[in-house]
Order: sequence, then structure tokens, then C-alpha cells
Amino acid sequence: GQYDFYPNRNEKDMESHSATTTVSKDPDKFFAMLDDKLNGLRGLNISAIVKGVIAVLDLRNVVAKWKMADIRRENLDMLIAQAAAFELSTAHTPDSATVSDFIDYIQKVKIEAQLDQSADGVKVATYHKSKGLQWKIVILDSLTNDDLDGKKFVKNNWFGLNLKGGYNAAELQLIPSVGDLNDSMANMVEYLSNKKRDNGYYNLRHGKVEGELKRLLYVGATRARDYLITISTDDKPLKWVQNVRQDTLPSKTAVLENIANQTSGSFIDLWGVPKHPAWYEKIFDAPVPYKKTSARATKLKEVPMNPVTEHKCISPSKLKEDCENMTPKMVEDFNFMGIKHGSFEEDDYAAFGTCIHNYMAAHRWEGTSNISAHEPDNILLAKQTVDNHNMTKKLPQPELLTRAADTLFSYLEKSYGAGELLRETPFSYRRDNGQLVNGEMDLIWKLNDKDCILLDYKNFPAQGEKGKNIVMKDDEKNDHYVGHYFPQLREYRTALEAAGLNVTKVFVFYAVLGCLVEIQF
Repeated sequence: GQYDFYPNRNEKDMESHSATTTVSKDPDKFFAMLDDKLNGLRGLNISAIVKGVIAVLDLRNVVAKWKMADIRRENLDMLIAQAAAFELSTAHTPDSATVSDFIDYIQKVKIEAQLDQSADGVKVATYHKSKGLQWKIVILDSLTNDDLDGKKFVKNNWFGLNLKGGYNAAELQLIPSVGDLNDSMANMVEYLSNKKRDNGYYNLRHGKVEGELKRLLYVGATRARDYLITISTDDKPLKWVQNVRQDTLPSKTAVLENIANQTSGSFIDLWGVPKHPAWYEKIFDAPVPYKKTSARATKLKEVPMNPVTEHKCISPSKLKEDCENMTPKMVEDFNFMGIKHGSFEEDDYAAFGTCIHNYMAAHRWEGTSNISAHEPDNILLAKQTVDNHNMTKKLPQPELLTRAADTLFSYLEKSYGAGELLRETPFSYRRDNGQLVNGEMDLIWKLNDKDCILLDYKNFPAQGEKGKNIVMKDDEKNDHYVGHYFPQLREYRTALEAAGLNVTKVFVFYAVLGCLVEIQF
């Protein structure tokens, strides 16, 4: 019947406290209070819920008082990353992702030890360890390995040992049993590899290993965001790629068998996808004398990247295409004073914007009629968010974050009707040119099963009319012109329409400037 909860005490305080006294708390009252605070997160996507729970419970400040605070904060970031990975894994399923589904996922997922991504440089990792990471350029090695070769496969996947009998009369058995072992191991391997077609156990193991090879090569190949480089040595065929390709006819995979005979500086069909050929370049070895022995060193020539190659995966914010049919219009009847802020350098822009984005994702909203009821909790959440992002000097009035969100949502409700808020919604779809577009939409105001309004948050830290004029000025030298976001917003709109939703309005909300810009198509 007792429950202790001390979020602001460190572990040392807790140890001394528990040794002397125990304070009784009513768990029902505590969890009722906690449930009320978290109630505003109901209905959000998993990423927004996880971020909101961390903010509402002020967990970053709580763990800062514990031992190994840096690791604990990294664990919170890992939890957020796993929430995003979970949403991406369920993006194409018919059912919506639930909290209970995420709990099951997080209990089963195996989080590998992460590589040090804190500094630029070359990262060397196994295919398994690279899972979940991405780089602009990835070089794949070991593609000449042939793990499905008959003899090699039998040695690595056929035999095992079984201990039979008690401790005093133990007997090691070879699994599977092959009868009298009078022949040498080499002869036995030869015999078993030749009898593979007639053996069900062999076929079962072969299929399992082949499937694992496919999955592992897929992991390696998809680590590259922009360029995937494959290498081979000693004129060996690319057996790994050949083993996992579906078109196993010799005429189709001849390029993999005779990779060294291909014409340098040309396109080749490496992956069995003619639409996306690989650029092949030969690199020659040069002999180098070293301590009277003949050594070989590889001289790497600078190979220019194929200029016609497009990014395999791309973020909507990186698109730079022309959108001549799109124009911005300032919404004149939207009124908000804006968010006052302190001075800071351009390097702080990203952190400043992230702070505001994270608050907007967790702001509690249950309609205009409930603004006053939720205002104390929302202001507290704003203060915690600003503090967690070390923005107290940059945002000295965090309550203005609450006012910004309430003003925006009230305007939408008054002008277009009540809507379901879908915040930080992940999406993924493939464009006509084969590129995979991955991203998150800041806010979808879903009016009904068919219609919605799309909003994107931007946080240009200027003030008043001067800032508004800057974002509306169409000038190629103006980095803050709202038109730079047209390709991004068009992709969001296209993705929603592909999902069966009619996007009736598209807006960009500048919380700091206190303005709303409609993007007209």
C-alpha cells in the first residue's frame, strides 16, 4: 500500500532517504494525476507520444541527477529513434500502430551496439553491426564469398555435436549420423555435397542460409543514402550477389561471373535491375618493394561519380525542383503576436527550431472550449521543453509557445471545423523515377475520412513585419523565402493523396513571426 516517487532526487539522496524513513503515498492519486497529465497525448502517433511522455515527466532533467546521466539521456534518444523505426515498419500495414504494439516491438527488437557517429570519418563495420545506420557513401566488401558452395556449405552448416549419456558415460555423437566413419572427413564432405539433391535436411538448411544471405546483403546495400560502391579482388566472381539474385540463368548473371572482363568506365547490370545499372571502373594494382619481398599495394584512382545517378533515398527537404504552379499567400485574418526571443548565432537555428517543433508535437489540445482547462499544464510543458533544449535565454517567455499553438489550432477549428490532429506523421513512398522519399509531416488536420489540411512548421527567427516581408520575398538569394519549401510541401501533398486523402489546404506556420502562409496550387 506504499508508493515512493521522488523525480527530483538523485540516487545518493534516495539511498540515504530509504535507509532512514519511508514516505507513504497514495498510488491511486498519483496515477490519476499522471493519467491526467498524459491524457493530452492520446490519439497521437507513437513518436509524438514518446516525445510527449519524456517532456511531460521531465525525464531529461530527472535522469540528469542520476549516475551515468549521459548514457541515460542517450537511452531516451534511443527510445525516440526506436519509436520512429517502429512507425516506419508499420507504415504500409492496414492497421494503425498502437502503444501496446510498440511495447511488444521494443521488447523484442535487438538493439545492436552503435558505432561512434559523433565525428566525420570512415566507419568500418560488419553487415550485422551496420543495421539501423546510414551513410552518404557505402562500400561493400566480401561480395566474392560463396557461402552456398557445396563443400563449404556442408562444412559450415551440416555438422554438429550432441552429448549423450550421463556424466560418467558421456558419448559425443556427430549430427546428423553418417554411419561408420572409416573415410576421411574430406571424402565425407565430398560425398555429402554430391548427395545434396537427395537429402531433405540439406535442402532445408540450404534454403535457410540462402534467405539469411539475402537479408544480410539487403541490409548492407540499403545503408547507402546516395552512393553504393562494390569491390572485388583477384578477378573473383561476385558469388554473393549471384547467389541471391532471382534471375540465375547464366546469360543473366554472366557479368557477375566475369566481372574483370567488363569494359572499364561503363554501365553494367550488377543487381538485375536494368533501370538502375551500376557504373564499373577498373582499379589496377602496382608492385611496391618492401624488405626484399614483393608486396602489392592498391592504388586508388579518383573515380568520378556518375553525373546522371540520382539519390536512392531522399528527404523531401532536399528536393530542389521547380514548382511554377505554386504561389504563397499571407493569411490576413490570422492574428498572433509572435514569439519574442533572445539573440543567437545562425548555428543555433536548428536547435531553436527543434525546440519549438517538439513543443508543438506535445501540446495538449481538445478543442477551443478546453483551452483554459489545459493552459496550466501546457505552460508547464512549454517551460520544461525550453529548459530541456537549453533555450531559456533564447526563449525567455515559454508561455508564448502555448499561446502560439492555441492560436493556430483555434483558427483552424473556427475556419474549417474541428479536426483530428495527426502530428509528426512519418511517411514513405516511391516516386516515378524510382527514388524512395522518406519524411515526417509536422501536422495533418484531418477533417473527416476523406479531407484534411496540411501544415508545416518553420521557425525563421526574425521579428515583426520585417520578417514577414523576408519570407514572402521571391529572390533566389533569399534563403528564407517560403518558396524554397514548395517541393517539400508538394511531396507531402502527393503522399497524402496517394493514401486516399484530399488535401484541401496547405499552410506554413511561422510561430516566431506570428503569421500563417497559405500555399496555393
